[in-house]
Amino acid sequence: MSLQVLVALTAFLFPLAYSPGPGNMFFALNGARFGLKGIIPSLLGYHVATFVVTLAIGYGAAMSLLASPVVARVLVILSALYLAWIALLCLRSMLDPSPETDVSRQVAQAQPAPSFWAGMMLFLFNPKAYAIIGAMFAAFAARHSNAADIAIITTIFTFNNIIAFVVWAALGKFLLGPLKSRYANGLYAMAFVGVAIWMVMR
Repeated sequence: MSLQVLVALTAFLFPLAYSPGPGNMFFALNGARFGLKGIIPSLLGYHVATFVVTLAIGYGAAMSLLASPVVARVLVILSALYLAWIALLCLRSMLDPSPETDVSRQVAQAQPAPSFWAGMMLFLFNPKAYAIIGAMFAAFAARHSNAADIAIITTIFTFNNIIAFVVWAALGKFLLGPLKSRYANGLYAMAFVGVAIWMVMR
């Protein structure tokens, strides 16, 4: 794979990875609540799944399944339900009658930071990720591409996503970390519900 193609691939992925979506919102809000250290397990889970699934799609193992409109719609609905469930947890924390304390400490006591498996499930139910993967391979993986090219594309895609999510997590902490009220969880809940509705209505 030439350097020119690698540069073009990076430029192609940049706006897609950094634009708002379920993964970015998830890591931004949890970065604000638990800090960068707290999201490491879910970040690893998301990107282990990213690498494995992207590699499989690149080799054509799952392309026919993902081409089904029914499967795509099911993924959207499952992803929206998952985000709604996270919003419910935030709302429950907001309605907790205990005295107001630092949000990050209260949430950490009420529920743990997202796990490795939560991050993995977030990717598997993230339709934006599949759309990007399909477009990426359609644009950069010609039929004559060999296994090494597919592995390189997959690695660049995964690494670019890791950087994007870390940036969003750091930004979320910067913007939302100073809120020292349990009612900040209401903002988290509304954000997750907003993303879920946006996904279903698209």
